[in-house]
Formats: sequence, structure tokens, C-alpha cells
Amino acid sequence: MCWRRIICLLYVGSLVGCPSTEPSSSDASSPDGSTPDAGDTTGPDMVLADTGPDLAVDTHVPEVWPPLKGETEWLHHHDGMSVGGLDYNTTPDMNYEQVRFDMEAPVRIWGFNVMFHIPKAGVVTVYLWDDFGGNFFNMDHWNPLAVLSVEVTEEDQGQWLSLPLEEPVDLDPGRMFYAGVIVSGDEGIRLMVDEGIAEPGDGKASATSLIWLSSVPPDAGGFPSLATSPGDFMLEVEIEPIHRVDTADQDFELIGPDVHGISGFSRAAFADVDGDGDLDVMVNGPTLYLNDGNGVFTDATGTWLEGIGGGHNGGVFGDFDNDSDPDYFATGHKSPPDRLLRNEGDHFVDVTPASGIDDTQFLICGEEEGDQPVPTEAAAWVDYDNDGWLDLYQGNFICWDPGMGSRDILWRNNGDGTFSDVTTASGTGKGQIPGKATRGVAPADANGDGIVDILVTNYRLHKNLYYESQGDGLYKERGYDSTLGGSGSSTGYYGHTIGASWGDVDHDGDLDVFHANLAHPRFIDFSNKATLYLNDGANAPVFTDVTEAMGLRYLETPSNPNFFDYDNDGDLDLFFTCVYPDRTSQIYRNDGHPVWKEVSHPTGLVVYAGWGSIVGDIDGDGDLDLLAGGRYLRNRNQASYGSISVELEGMGEGGTNRDALGARIMTTVDGKLILRERFGAHGTGVQDSPWIHIGLGNQPAADLAVHFPATDTEILIPAVPAGSHIKVYEDGTVLGLDD
Repeated sequence: MCWRRIICLLYVGSLVGCPSTEPSSSDASSPDGSTPDAGDTTGPDMVLADTGPDLAVDTHVPEVWPPLKGETEWLHHHDGMSVGGLDYNTTPDMNYEQVRFDMEAPVRIWGFNVMFHIPKAGVVTVYLWDDFGGNFFNMDHWNPLAVLSVEVTEEDQGQWLSLPLEEPVDLDPGRMFYAGVIVSGDEGIRLMVDEGIAEPGDGKASATSLIWLSSVPPDAGGFPSLATSPGDFMLEVEIEPIHRVDTADQDFELIGPDVHGISGFSRAAFADVDGDGDLDVMVNGPTLYLNDGNGVFTDATGTWLEGIGGGHNGGVFGDFDNDSDPDYFATGHKSPPDRLLRNEGDHFVDVTPASGIDDTQFLICGEEEGDQPVPTEAAAWVDYDNDGWLDLYQGNFICWDPGMGSRDILWRNNGDGTFSDVTTASGTGKGQIPGKATRGVAPADANGDGIVDILVTNYRLHKNLYYESQGDGLYKERGYDSTLGGSGSSTGYYGHTIGASWGDVDHDGDLDVFHANLAHPRFIDFSNKATLYLNDGANAPVFTDVTEAMGLRYLETPSNPNFFDYDNDGDLDLFFTCVYPDRTSQIYRNDGHPVWKEVSHPTGLVVYAGWGSIVGDIDGDGDLDLLAGGRYLRNRNQASYGSISVELEGMGEGGTNRDALGARIMTTVDGKLILRERFGAHGTGVQDSPWIHIGLGNQPAADLAVHFPATDTEILIPAVPAGSHIKVYEDGTVLGLDD
């Protein structure tokens, strides 16, 4: 945001202190993350009054409404010494004075203590506003959570007024909220401020007393006229902690790097690199960590990647030479360039020059103009022609200066270690001119024909591209017809789609998809928000936006989504990271679509300023853990539900690719149809575990139907017991049932 210091103090003439129940000071700010695209400002830390029980205690769960009042606490930011109100000079109308509070856990809001500057007696209205995108200011002023009006006189100036709400407001899930007034006219009643001076800072937690001069038009960049108050507003909120879950009872446990051994990362990919039966991880491309089987990792970069430079932005595993071990494609730009790394069993070898993979094309980048390598932001392995050899889709980005886009490339695996550019011949070049800003590639068999389709998620308000297989190695771009291109045909503006993830969330036997869109509040009228699309199951599917029915809460910066069954009940739940400092992830539990519930607090699954995120059973205990935002969140499986893990291997040439990308497993759990597919990448160019995970709830076993697409082979495996890890080959061999 462009913050403007344009506000002066109107002094009242004397300093006014806090009420006798002065809260004690504590720091309730959130940790910082990466740098946002907007300048923020700093205010004093939040103060939490210790007048009630510990925040981890659920003091009251009402059976009737309105509920009885439990023990409460007071939130505020001020320092206790008021010095006056604010003078808005030449912008006297419709000035929003808001105090921002940020709660990670649910609360019940009962009312306010407020100190007003009162030029003239009258009626003042105090508003309670909900979060609006996690963007440290609420501009959705048409929809307050509560409104409270009170008549005041000049004698009330500088006095603490207690203003209880007629009915309390439950904020569950816990999140950001705002309380304040709208000031109009020179004699408009306004909040008083303290003598603290806010200093410039970084991150949403640093700006707490905020002003929106709504009568001032936005600037040329669309930024509204926002400011931080010279002092903190004299407003307090009475809250009651509700629906709290103790840290020990949350579903996920944060494991520190001193235990798990992985340094910070932005992107990551899982694979069993050394073939010892557990999940290893490559982060940031390429830094390799080997798993000891219990979720403790050792940096093996020096031995496995000796002589291979680092500094890549990510990469994906794929057995391109069909020798049954995972190779790796590392994404980059010029320094370092893209690299194809072949797994030799105990180390990787750079085979890029021999492979022919080279994305050189015309680009203007800074002072360089002409043919040159372009920035690769994401990649995905696919078998686009079902010949048993893994092909590579290379998703290329823009050069920020001057913002010129570049073309993606589909590389066909020739089966001899070399690759050929088939972008034009396959039809995947359509929509690529003059170049897009690819952030992610999410391949999946969306139309169920046994051939992979390719969803390309584009940034910079570009249309997403959905390449649907037509057979014989040909694709048709159906972004508009399918609706996956996004909403924007009338304006030319779509969304900043960062990543996408596929999964059958409604148990109807086809793949649905979630788009994580960054959508700035100032562009909300035309910029696509994060969206859940349901597949209609047709041969040329059309997808329906069901985000509102799902109850997804708008956030500004969703980045990398994951569908995964975190609670082992058979339903795919949804997690996504959010980029920018202090922005928190979200997780929604699927209780049987369309019933979803945001459960960030009870699960303990909270990641700040995240980018890539991946899931897999890191410690081999039968539930899915998560790596995101440099954090390892270990799943405790609080419900103690069972699961099955399935490793798949195709025949290679003449059959399904050796990694079995595109293969599917179907079963039933508690009477619900379960579909899982093996994907080559998702999100921001990251990879979940290669082993398919099926939660069983309390069901002791499941009958599996495994389908290999290239040969149309279906293998039926009855009564696979919970707790099994099995390996299924395309020739019908099944290992692990008797172990």
C-alpha cells in the first residue's frame, strides 16, 4: 500500500489516561516472511489484557444463543495516554478510522471501550468489520459484522465509554478483524489517539491504527489513499476465547530444523532417491536431503550432486530413462540454467547438453535483447503420447524488466536420452504468443480418457491455459470452453494464478481442481480470486465454480494448494500457502462436499509467508505430513484412522511410463467412491509423495482397482488391510501384501 502521512493532531488540551483496569503488555505480533509488493508501516505492538483465563482454554461452548458470558479479556494497541483527535484538513468526508486486531484462534467479541473526540454532541456509530483478504485493512465497508450507535455529548469527550454489543459476535475461525468509526465533516465525532508515533515497518502486523480517506480517488496504480495514524486509536475490544484446542491435541506438530535437518526452502519435491523405501526430498533445486526412515534428514548434496552448481528455484523428479530410479529436472534461468540430472544410483550426472533441452528464444530482459535462455518457473513430467517414455513440459515465466513473457515448451522424450521440441506439432503452442507468465504446471487426466491433460497456471492477470488431450499426441486449448482459463473474457484481465491442484473432492469419479489466485483488494472487481472448480465428468468437461458453496474465505495471496486426506477419513482436504509477510496458510477439512470447515487452529497447520508445499508420509507412520514455508509439520493422526499406501510402476516402453504417471486407483471407503491419480507435478512446480495414499477411516481393509492407462490394464486387489504399503506393477505383480 502507498501510505501517506497527511494527518495532523487536534489536541484536547490535557492528557487522558486509561481506565482503572489497565491491561498488561504482551507482544502479539506475527512472524515476518518474504517481501510484499506494497509498503507497510509500523505501529506499537498489540497489548493483551490478562484479566481472564489462558487463551488455550475454551471457557464456554453455548447451547443457546445468545450465550452466557464467560471470562473475557481486553485487546488494545494504545499506550494509555490520549493526546487528541485527528484533523483531516481538505478531506473531511468519509474517513475510516480502523483498529486492526489479528487472532489466530477463535474468539467471541462482546463489545468495546472507546474514547472519542467530540467537536459537537451527536450520534456516533462504531463498526466491527471482518477480515478482507488478510491485507491489514478492510475496505469491504458495506458488510460489517456488527454496528453499534450511541448518543454522546461534549462532556463525554476524553472519557472511556463502555459500549457492549447487543449480541456477541463469534469469530471462528480466528482471523483479522477491525473496529472503528467513519468520520465525516469538521464536526464529525472521531477516535482519540495516543502520543505514540508509528515508525515505518515491514509486514501487516506492524500497522494497527489505520485510516482510509475514501473520498480521495485511488492513484494511477490503483492504490487507495491509506495512512497509518500518528498515534494508536483509543479503542479496546472485549473478547472471550472459544473453541480452543491445546497444542498437544492439535493434528500437526511443528518439528524444528534442529530435529529434522532441513534448512529453509521455497520449493520441494519428494522421491525415494536412494531406493531404501522412504521419502527423500530435493529442495530449491538442487539440495538433496536423504531420509533415515523416521523423518530425520541428512544433507547429501555434496556426494549426490558433486560438481553440480546450486541456486535453482526448484525442480521435479521423473524417471526419464526408465531405469526405475528418479531423475531430476532443475528449473532456473541463465545463472544457473535449467539442468537435466540423471540418477546413477548413488549420484546425479548433468546430462543437459546431450538431452537437447534448451529454451533459448527471443526475449528482452533488462539491457539484453535477442535470443537467450528464458526464466523457467515450473516444470512437470508427462507422457503426452503414452509411449512409455516421460516427456517434459517446461513452464516459462517473464523477465520482470520490462515484463516480457516467454513461451512454454513441450519436450518429447525420444527414448535415447534426447528430447525434441513438439510444442507446435502437439498444439500446446496455442495461446503462447506473445508469451505468458507461467507460474505452475498441473497435469492430470481431467477428461478420463487415459491421456494426460495439462493445466498451465499463469500470473500477471493472464488467462490460464488448459490443454486437453485429443489422442495421437495432439492437444486442444480449452481454457475458455472449460472455464479453467478463468473469468475475464469481457475485460481481458483474468487472475494471478500461482498454482493448481487436482483431486476428486466430491467422490463422483472425476478430477476437480483448485486454483490458488493472488488477488489484490484494489483489483478485486476484475481479478480472479482463489477458486474451487467441480468437473462435470464429460468427455470435454466443463468446470463449475463452487467456491462460495464451499465457504472459502477470501485471502489476497494464496499460492500453492494441496489436496490431501490429512485425517485419513477418505475425503480430500484442501491446504494452501499464502505468500507475503505474515500471511498465514489455510486448511479446509472436507466433511463431505459441499460441507467444508476451515480448521487452521484445531489442526495446528499454520505456515507463514509460504510458497511451495508438498505432502507425504515422511516418518512412515501411515499419515500424511507436510513441508511448507520452510516448516516440517508432522501429522499426529489424532483420530487413529488407518490408511493404505500404494507404489506403482509401469512397464516403460510399450506400456505405461515407469513412474506410472496418469495411473489411477479406485476403491470405496464408508460407501464413498475414492479416486486417486499419480501426478507429475502441481502447484508452483513441486511434487507430493510418489506413493498414493488412501485414508480408510475405521474401515479395516479395502478392495483396490488399479488402472494403468497406456495398456488399459486394470488390476483388482481384494481386501488390502489398513497399514499396508504395497507395490503394484503393470504386469499384475503385487508386492507387500504378505510382508
